[in-house]
Amino acid sequence: MNIDLLRELEGLVLYFYQKKKMMGVSFLTGVLGVLIDLKPAALLINDKINNCKLLDNKRILEILNKLGVDLVREKLNKFSNEEIEYLYLAKTARECLELQKWHREFFNSVSESGEVLDKKVWAEANYQIGKILGYPETATLEYIRMQIEGIEKDNNYRSRMERNYYYMHSARYENEEFEAYDLRLNLAVNEYLPVTAEIMQANTKKRWLD
Repeated sequence: MNIDLLRELEGLVLYFYQKKKMMGVSFLTGVLGVLIDLKPAALLINDKINNCKLLDNKRILEILNKLGVDLVREKLNKFSNEEIEYLYLAKTARECLELQKWHREFFNSVSESGEVLDKKVWAEANYQIGKILGYPETATLEYIRMQIEGIEKDNNYRSRMERNYYYMHSARYENEEFEAYDLRLNLAVNEYLPVTAEIMQANTKKRWLD
């Protein structure tokens, strides 16, 4: 792991996002998750701020390349009038394209308003996306079940969302999921991305290393 390059990437990304630091944190933790082999791939966005996109800074692309990650880009605008450029990032082009394929399947399974058109396709796409993003299977399956069955989001659900980063944890296996994914990523953030770690720890409502 080239720490100097990671620290440079951290500085460039957080500078771009300025006051919207958590958006930068999402990008950086996605990249780091791939680098430590926690995530086969990451689904990110080439955000636009003040008429400038993140990857307009070619140095960021150079750093990602030197860190050994590949990148596939695709512009989509299904759910809003503004076009969004999605980034599929992984250590191999094959993983990037696999994530892109299932992301397209997800888009094709819903209407312009977000209504699920084909539950079977939607569920399979979400399952495969969760798997490629490295999320614990128990969390992905519970998310799919809640959406398909229209289960109401109760206080327990909201509490889990408030105290965890990254994804929706399941009610039964929250701690196991945290140890398998969140803790490993947070430890890596602590080691390689000190400014990002400081930003994340500032939110005392979120779990960090316990």
